[in-house]
Amino acid sequence: MTLQQIKILFQNHVDGILPEADLARLKKALLELEHDDEVIKMLDSVWDEEFKSGVSEEKANAIFLSITAAKNVKKNNRKWFGIAASIAVLVSIAISFKFISSQKSKKFDTEKIESQVTIITPGQNKAVLTLSNGQTINLNEQNNGELATEAGVVVSKLSDGELRYSVNENQTEQALQFNTISTPRGGQYMVILPDGTKAWLNAHSSLRYPVYFAGKERVVEVHGEAYFEVTKNKLMPFKVIANDVEIRVIGTHFNVTAYADEPTVRTTLLEGSVDVNHNILLPGQQAQISHKSQKINISRVNTDEIVAWKNGLFIFRNEDVQSIMKKISRWYDVDVEFKDKKILDQRFGGTFSRSGELSDMLESMSLTGVIHFKTEGRRIIVMN
Repeated sequence: MTLQQIKILFQNHVDGILPEADLARLKKALLELEHDDEVIKMLDSVWDEEFKSGVSEEKANAIFLSITAAKNVKKNNRKWFGIAASIAVLVSIAISFKFISSQKSKKFDTEKIESQVTIITPGQNKAVLTLSNGQTINLNEQNNGELATEAGVVVSKLSDGELRYSVNENQTEQALQFNTISTPRGGQYMVILPDGTKAWLNAHSSLRYPVYFAGKERVVEVHGEAYFEVTKNKLMPFKVIANDVEIRVIGTHFNVTAYADEPTVRTTLLEGSVDVNHNILLPGQQAQISHKSQKINISRVNTDEIVAWKNGLFIFRNEDVQSIMKKISRWYDVDVEFKDKKILDQRFGGTFSRSGELSDMLESMSLTGVIHFKTEGRRIIVMN
């Protein structure tokens, strides 16, 4: 079925003249589309036409929910859930804001999301560097330039959010010294290691590493989440230790998620190849290793979604609300409380900027009608 045919069916549904049998055809056609943006573009064009003629908000929401309601779709149909989840937030936003614009006012149901006294702004570049002697340096309070010298290696702050280790060409063998860079909740930072490898740290994460690499391999230890672009050196493989998981590479781009409050350590490969506990990954694959059983599961994933945080975005695709709120909690430095366990089964899709205020994201999610939020200071209460 072509997009034009789908549009006609959808238009008939908007007009209330689509038979039940054709509604099933419409759902099937949406399911078979390969790209979510095709769905969004088609739906958006219909909404544009409808809102020019003054469709009510109630009618718009009823139409939307009848198309995307997950209860009308078999639960084992994962592809439909992906499409429904990914368009749910985006189309709901389009519906709501177009309706609001047509009324020349902006009003939200105060029972769904309450005005917050505290404006919760996004995280920023901030971290603490711990030197080998235990001295700590708050990188936010330092000017650009040389910060310290460790075993002959110069540690410099290049700019806001960037740290570099420069090894002297005449570096002599010395006892290994280790530094640790740590980001708090609401922080991120990038460090250029002594071999030129770049490591980006997400919020509430840490990276421990030697001030220069010696011996047969380059070993670092990560807690939380980090993205690596490893400098190639076949004679000295690069190893990341994340909890009890070992990731060995020569030169590659990959992401490691190893938060203590997550059930698994996840390694996602973007370029090259890595060995995760003696299992080779190919680009586009992710290895998940359970903290408890150490069982490994390898699957293909959307790498754009995995490294969205490094690129200043949140990308959610059929993601459960508990996982989403963990990411929000780390980046916005807030505590989260769930009022009802049933909420944990809700899944969402959408793309959001990490540079926006938290209230904007919560408003967008609440517009789906299946979840609501209450903000008390830096505490977010999630409700039905």
